[in-house]
Amino acid sequence: MLRWPNSVISMAVVTNHSRPKGPHHCVIRLNVDLSVSPSRVIALLKATASASRDISAGATPEAYACEFSDSLVVYELAFAIDSFALTPGAKSNMLLRVGAAFQESAIPIGAQPMDVRIIKGADIALGDSRSP
Repeated sequence: MLRWPNSVISMAVVTNHSRPKGPHHCVIRLNVDLSVSPSRVIALLKATASASRDISAGATPEAYACEFSDSLVVYELAFAIDSFALTPGAKSNMLLRVGAAFQESAIPIGAQPMDVRIIKGADIALGDSRSP
């Protein structure tokens, strides 16, 4: 058994000469309105990712609902790519593909816009509690 003092190890330069084996895992998160069927969203995410040229050969993309947030469901799309260096481009391309597929299928991403109306006049805002 070899024993090395911590002072020697802490000052040593350590270089990893091995490369990670296998594909790199990428995850994209998106929010979809609760009114859209989760099975529809998951099927569309899987189909869109499977058609991408960026994913590793033999890898199967996975899509799943992972949490609720107000009136939204948070989904994750997990897929594998061949190299860590390709991550930014692969994620960007996948986001573009998913956005186009959801727009084509009329599935809105994110929270729906709210219609807020501002009414002038304090009497209207307070209701009938100040009636004469």
